[in-house]
Amino acid sequence: MMNKLFKLFFWISNITLLLILCVGFFPRMGMTLVGDWIDGKVPIDLMIPLLGLVGVPLTTTIVRHQQQQQTKLKPSISLFELFYSIEAPILAVCGIRLFVLRDLTPASGFLLSSAILGCLGSCYWFWQQRQAESTEERGNLISLVGLSLLLLVSLYLVAIASFFVVPFFCALIGGLWDAARYVLVLVAIVVLPLFICACMMSTLPFGMLFVAQKLWWQNLQQSIQHYGKLQIQTLVSGLTIVWLGIFIALQQQPQIEAFALLNQPIIVGVPTGGNRQAYLQKSELFQRGLLNAYLADYRYLRYPDDRKVFDAYRWLKLPTFIAEDIQDTYNLVTYPFTYQGKREDSARAADLYAKFFDTPILRAEKNTIRHAVESNFNRREANAGLSSIDVKRVLLTRQEVKVTPQGDWAELELHETYENQTTESEEVFYYFSLPESAAVTGIWLGETDDRSRRFPFQIATRGAAQKVYNQQVQRNVDPALLEQVGPQNYRLRVYPVLPKGQPLMHMWMTYKVLKQDGGWPLPHLNEQRNVYWNRYTKRTMPQSVDKANGNSLSADGEWLPQAIVADKSLAEVHQFTLPNGSNIIAKPFDAKGYSLPKNQRLAIVVDSSYSMNAHREALAKTIDWLQTNILPHNQMDLYLTANKSEQAKSVPMAGFKTDRAIFYGTVEPQQMLAQFQTLSQAATNPKYDAIVMLTDRGSYELTTDRNEGQLMPAPLWMVHLGGLPHAYDDATLASIQSSGGSISTDIKTVMQRIATLPSLGAGTSLLSVVDNYAWFLSQPKDPVTQPQDKGFDAIAARQWVTQVSQSLKPTQLQELDAVHVLAKRYSIVTPYSSAIVLVNDAQKQDLKNAEKDKDRFQRKGEDKQSLQTEVSATPEPAEWLLLSIVILLLGMIYRRNLARSIV
Repeated sequence: MMNKLFKLFFWISNITLLLILCVGFFPRMGMTLVGDWIDGKVPIDLMIPLLGLVGVPLTTTIVRHQQQQQTKLKPSISLFELFYSIEAPILAVCGIRLFVLRDLTPASGFLLSSAILGCLGSCYWFWQQRQAESTEERGNLISLVGLSLLLLVSLYLVAIASFFVVPFFCALIGGLWDAARYVLVLVAIVVLPLFICACMMSTLPFGMLFVAQKLWWQNLQQSIQHYGKLQIQTLVSGLTIVWLGIFIALQQQPQIEAFALLNQPIIVGVPTGGNRQAYLQKSELFQRGLLNAYLADYRYLRYPDDRKVFDAYRWLKLPTFIAEDIQDTYNLVTYPFTYQGKREDSARAADLYAKFFDTPILRAEKNTIRHAVESNFNRREANAGLSSIDVKRVLLTRQEVKVTPQGDWAELELHETYENQTTESEEVFYYFSLPESAAVTGIWLGETDDRSRRFPFQIATRGAAQKVYNQQVQRNVDPALLEQVGPQNYRLRVYPVLPKGQPLMHMWMTYKVLKQDGGWPLPHLNEQRNVYWNRYTKRTMPQSVDKANGNSLSADGEWLPQAIVADKSLAEVHQFTLPNGSNIIAKPFDAKGYSLPKNQRLAIVVDSSYSMNAHREALAKTIDWLQTNILPHNQMDLYLTANKSEQAKSVPMAGFKTDRAIFYGTVEPQQMLAQFQTLSQAATNPKYDAIVMLTDRGSYELTTDRNEGQLMPAPLWMVHLGGLPHAYDDATLASIQSSGGSISTDIKTVMQRIATLPSLGAGTSLLSVVDNYAWFLSQPKDPVTQPQDKGFDAIAARQWVTQVSQSLKPTQLQELDAVHVLAKRYSIVTPYSSAIVLVNDAQKQDLKNAEKDKDRFQRKGEDKQSLQTEVSATPEPAEWLLLSIVILLLGMIYRRNLARSIV
């Protein structure tokens, strides 16, 4: 009778489970999960459990059928044993991995691995039972080890499930009558299989334990007969001790020690260099601990303040102290799945990570965070968590580059078409760089490739343009914004790219550039967000594309090639007359004419942020080059910055070795410049010919918004080891421009630009030497010998803006307005003037109003928030399916008691 009842239970629960998965889960979430896995958005360890949940019931059904056919020929096992020794454990592993656990911790991963090995051992035992001819052949060490692991895991699951046994049965007894009253007969046909399936899931731990201990004991006795009692007892005891030891050791959570060391006073500034060095040696611990705290919502099922068990037993009218003891015991048992900290630790971890490692955690740990967020069967929640990481949402379907040569300079046009791959409006975001002498001259938007119907741009003050753009994004109205965020740096934002199935978005951008090294430079991508390209992207460019660096037009890698090969036309002298009558003259400059400084006094400022540890070798080579080529003929003072002002110091340049420097914490560019000012003034307040800061790409996201930058006593040159940053904060940009300096990735180039002072003759003054051209200014009274070059106006005007920036401050609105008028006259993007595309009169009126405000030239670093936003926390997972059933039944009791109280 019991066998028949369990057989009925087996078939109903399996069929119901398959119906739930195939009819309920797969059409809604399963297919999305499979599609994301094909696109590489889901880790493989999340797909295997999905296949297991469907494949295991089907496989056990087939195996059971074959077993019945061969039961007279081979030894067999009962349906109960088959279910709870193979199907139940595998279903438990797959269900827990897919629906409960997300990003695995060492402890949860160890438990899951043990369960998997236990399942394999159980399967091997089952296969062995069918193949063995005698009882002695059934004893095997492999199956014994597997069944031992399965027994240990089953014991742990039962320990957790036992906390809900009493609430479950109490709720069950009180809720069955309510169910019978409210559920109709027709509905019962559906409810009964669901109830049986729920019972199956609820009894998994107990059934697994019962069968596992039975099979383990049989295998143990058979193995003892075959191998000997002492050997088997040693094996089992050793395995249990080792398993428990590893399990206990893996429960140590690194954020506890990390937070204990990285408290706020210490991270801001450690008193001595020795202490800082000791902290640097613990950087791996800090990295693991802070990352673990940041991802707590994805790695752990609960927090210490979770009181679900206490509430369940208090609902049963148990005394408070007993419910407290049960809750404390439950906390101890579920320690591996409980984050040992507070819910607000995620934000704290992000802050401490940035202060210690000098980079946002979302940027530095992007791959790990992406894996954690993507390890979620609910793809909507996973996509929400990826909102701050550059993901593939907008496909670049077409890219065209057109070149219009004009001798030694050319106008280039970039045309791109975007197709949204999601159901929500998205933003395309680019950071790119162009040669310093280039001039960006326009941006347009359109819903078709018809140029006559595209929306034109207008030049607006940078603060007003940013303000209006952000307002329109909130209103979900089409704008586009192109800004200059560094001497060579630009930021392009296009919104909204409409959801999939709606008209595509077209973007056009133009710029003028001088020929560089025999080619026309294309924008160099520093970072992109949302937008991506693949082998289906159609690219159209001139045939003379520079393939020397391995760039491919149809590859998934680069956004654009480095350059398009130009013709062999010679460089020319260009002249353009400004509105005030002055003349800008550009003269080709032979690279052989460059020289190095002599008899000058130079200040070398070294960035001591933690991120410079990755550039020690490059810094050492730079210092060695300066000591060898510059120091013998010049006076050089070296300044070492620090994350705390009183730790900054001046050291002799001669004999300095980078291995003496300690790179620790984070230091903003403005802080480094302030430290240099303080140290130099405290000494002899020397007069420098140039100030050179040796730094890396830095972290724009960690800079503080300031209206004004440090006023430098000499041209400030920033040498970025490892590549240019994707943007500068406006204060640092102002310090560079107002001083007459610039940026580079090569120290030799900077020294040559500092020292090279060519002359065009009487009546002219040198503006700069950049991109193999010398730029001069001649006054109106001086004779003009070169013909006027009207097409050269944008490039010349851009150089003039760079020159007048040396005497501008953010508070000088009249002077800034004058520069802005020049930018509007020649339709160029400058550090003070941005290009914005507006599509209706209301937007244009908003811009007019914004350009009347006093803060029309002040930008806010709103982009910083997009990289430092806390990872979107998905809802906390259920504490097993059993807990959900208990809560449901308790709710039914509550309804019954409430109804009685009303009556």
